[in-house]
Amino acid sequence: KNYIVLADDFKNREGPCLKIFFSPQSIDSVNGKTAVIGSVIIAKLKEIKGGQRYQIPRELDVSKYNSLLIYCERYAMLWGRGVL
Repeated sequence: KNYIVLADDFKNREGPCLKIFFSPQSIDSVNGKTAVIGSVIIAKLKEIKGGQRYQIPRELDVSKYNSLLIYCERYAMLWGRGVL
């Protein structure tokens, strides 16, 4: 099993229905309008602060993705991003 691990010092702004996505786009090219293109939802963000762990679906080929996004679908806004 593989996991996404957010460190104990993880902090993010509060927002409605934030989700973790893997995106094939680079963090430099992705924006709120393009974030879901080719992306896959991993999980709903549990908390906006602190260490967390999310299981990556076994069938997902992580090598096809370049960035991790914290994204609000309701408002099409990025809340956070990082390189995979």
